[in-house]
Amino acid sequence: MELKPKKSRSLSIRRGKVDEATTFTVAKQQIPTVSQEPDKSLGRWYDSSKEDTRRGAETLEIASESLLAINKCGLWDKFKIWCLQFMLIAKLLWPLLVYDICSSTVEAREAKIDKHIKKWLGSSCLSDVAMYCRKAKLKLPMKSIPEEYKCGKARLLTMLEESDDLVVKTVQPSLKTGRKWKVTEAVDEAKECLKMKEVIDQTQTDRRGLGSTTAKWWSKTEGKEKRDMIIDEIRNKEDSTRVQKAAQQPQQGQWTNWDTAIQRSLTWNDIWHMAPLRISFLIRSVYDLLPSNANLVRGGKDDDPTCPLCQAKGEIHFSSTSSTVFITKGGVKKWHGGSIPINTHRKGLLDGCDDWVVSADLPEWERHPDVIRKTALRPDIVIHSASTQQIITVELTVPYESRMEGAHAFKEEKYLELTKELKKDGYEAKVMPVEIGARGFVGSSAYGLLSKLSIGGNKRTKALRLLAKTAENSSRWIWSRRNERLLHKD
Repeated sequence: MELKPKKSRSLSIRRGKVDEATTFTVAKQQIPTVSQEPDKSLGRWYDSSKEDTRRGAETLEIASESLLAINKCGLWDKFKIWCLQFMLIAKLLWPLLVYDICSSTVEAREAKIDKHIKKWLGSSCLSDVAMYCRKAKLKLPMKSIPEEYKCGKARLLTMLEESDDLVVKTVQPSLKTGRKWKVTEAVDEAKECLKMKEVIDQTQTDRRGLGSTTAKWWSKTEGKEKRDMIIDEIRNKEDSTRVQKAAQQPQQGQWTNWDTAIQRSLTWNDIWHMAPLRISFLIRSVYDLLPSNANLVRGGKDDDPTCPLCQAKGEIHFSSTSSTVFITKGGVKKWHGGSIPINTHRKGLLDGCDDWVVSADLPEWERHPDVIRKTALRPDIVIHSASTQQIITVELTVPYESRMEGAHAFKEEKYLELTKELKKDGYEAKVMPVEIGARGFVGSSAYGLLSKLSIGGNKRTKALRLLAKTAENSSRWIWSRRNERLLHKD
């Protein structure tokens, strides 16, 4: 940058040259100090906001060119998604944080990128909530650019406010993010939410009991840990916005009512080992985007919503489902499972004896005990011990994920009389219904069964994944052959 001396009586210009004193004085006057622009203490150096905007536009243009190059390459679609995500996080995120780019520009750029991702996933009608929501029942490993942009700006602001340099700490930094979203307001709101959570104290928000998680309080943290709490709060707010958006979608937001289904997370390793058709079927089945007769009628492509396989009419309009309430004869609510005192050992159902015999309602398996065969009911699995006279009946159901609670209540009612008869004969009987969703989501009852059978850790995780994969493969096989005469009822 060429420095031109200002006209002043103290400056002496001879023969078109400036002496050393003049050069030092002019440079000292034009270079801003740290107190004037504290952002330069982190290495940011630009002449004006116009130059900053130009560099940001060049960065976004490079991202567009890279997107077109990835789209034209001969890789599979799932590898294109990974290359795009790597390019965005590795090359695009840092310029977005350094240059003053408004949030609306970043969102517009992501909208163009999402079109290619939806195409590669096999569903052009997929919502952005399905791709980036971390609380969705099917969690994908992709990251949202606007969310990373907001978290990065918030991290930069907190670093400047908590800097060890007193000048940088006292001077309010100016980060331009546009009129739609302001980083200062987002950070202040996150701080107020964290303080309010400390006032409310720890609350129960999921199926885990109190004390199972360690809470972090705003007043007891400092430094990087406090910045991480602000970033996590901003991420939670973005995710809550996505959940609210999904709840307003009657078709793709059905997963918000799957209370008993366990979340299924797909990593990049899982996607790499999955066939492209399997990925497309899984995503479209979860968000009800398969070309079923009901969806074809909804889109105006067909007139008959009847399923060709089961001859049942699909539901065109979705109605709100009410939760099932269990009431005892005395009018008191009946909760599944009993409470366990604190500091007590949780015993499994199989503890106390070693003569357990497993029988299943299959031709190649051992027959059920006589006390079961004399009744008209045939449970799927029976685990019995002759020495202690204990019988555990397991009944498997593969319903829609939205009907897991109803299926569980139906199976308990169905085997209630069998349990009473076994208790009259002197047996200690327990009925444990298990639900595996047709789309490949395991119910919480399956997790509880394995835990009570003393199957935990990696073995339980592998077993749950195998159950989900088996149900998903079976549904995909039925769907691909729904029009064949072999599966139709006579």
